Amino acid sequence: MKSRLEKFFIRTLALASVGVIAIGRNGVGARSHVAVLYEDYHQRGSSKVVVFEGCQNIPSDFNDKASSIDSRGDCIRLYENRCCQGRSIELPAKSPLIDDLYNAEFDDVVSSISPCGSYSSPQPPSLLQENWLNHSELLDKVFSDDDVVVYYDNDVSRRIKWPHKYVGDAWRYVKKNYFLDQIAGLTRNEKLHVIFHTGKAYMHYNSSALTYFDVSSECRNIIDITSGDNDTIKWTENKGDPLDIISEQFGNMVIYLYRGGKDAPTFHYLNKGDEDFVKIITFDMYRGLNMSTEQERFFYKALTSKTAGTETERNYVNWFKDWYFPIYQKHGELGVLRKYLKLSAAYYPTVADTRHFNVTESESENGPTLQMNLGEFVHFWSGVTHTNLQKLAINAFGWTMLNEYQLIQAQKDFPKLSY
Repeated sequence: MKSRLEKFFIRTLALASVGVIAIGRNGVGARSHVAVLYEDYHQRGSSKVVVFEGCQNIPSDFNDKASSIDSRGDCIRLYENRCCQGRSIELPAKSPLIDDLYNAEFDDVVSSISPCGSYSSPQPPSLLQENWLNHSELLDKVFSDDDVVVYYDNDVSRRIKWPHKYVGDAWRYVKKNYFLDQIAGLTRNEKLHVIFHTGKAYMHYNSSALTYFDVSSECRNIIDITSGDNDTIKWTENKGDPLDIISEQFGNMVIYLYRGGKDAPTFHYLNKGDEDFVKIITFDMYRGLNMSTEQERFFYKALTSKTAGTETERNYVNWFKDWYFPIYQKHGELGVLRKYLKLSAAYYPTVADTRHFNVTESESENGPTLQMNLGEFVHFWSGVTHTNLQKLAINAFGWTMLNEYQLIQAQKDFPKLSY
């Protein structure tokens, strides 16, 4: 007997072969469009075929390269930014501009494409095929409201309902309190996609957050939740470790959206110090959602969490207890977290423009992320709080001559951060 997944693909490929439907972010049943982008005018030079139903990002190797286009007789709209955002131009099927985008002041800027008309976010499909993070599950939509849509894989019990409301409440909290609509341009009101897996330890699935900056996300913001190496987690309880696994991904989502899809600049170089930044965001979210029992439990759990130190005199560092929570408590709680995200995104570069910045290849699809050294880290937080935090850093991490040099250099590199 054929599996449900096999039946789905057999039916879909049969219909697609006669041009009736396409598989994509709109699900099954959407009409497919085809356009060919050319690097030179009058449809010459290297080319790239793009198949789309709604909004489609241009592949990264052809982004900002098109000078002419063959729309195959369709009316299309081109956009300067990814995910059908920013300046755009509509090109009817017989428009003379398709042969020369320079005359439309649109050559070498095309980043996304859609059919003509005002593009609006499609309704999330009932069946969603994963194609990110090495995941390949066929997912069922089990819940949707104005803000989130929830999908389960075949191994998650449909009787489990509590995550539906919780992920919506969590998403509404971080969107509102971290100003994500303004910061990350979430003006299309597209729903957050939250996906649950269980029983996938053998496939080495890890929970992750993807933003619309990631190529494979197809302009979605996605939180993909797995039980990791612990197949005993079935999402039956809305407390403890299962709740934390879900909640911490909202912290990652906030960081990625502020950093344009990249890890926070401290994540790798300071040996995952930003895992504890995620923890303080999670603690604040439990607090903001009035989950006092989980807030207290999580607080004491975080107090005992230590990671190996990097560039410091300490072998182990408790980032939450000795750094993030004291700053959170004394310098504005949610406000100071938000300000750090804003200032580090504004001032800390995403590409190396001087030789002493540290570049570490991150797991993001968007390339390497610059990594702060400890001196830069202390300087940025001092600027955020308008307080010299070097004494707090010495108590938390220890301090070396290298750290002292880094701090002095950071003060020269980022003079607008004053304290």
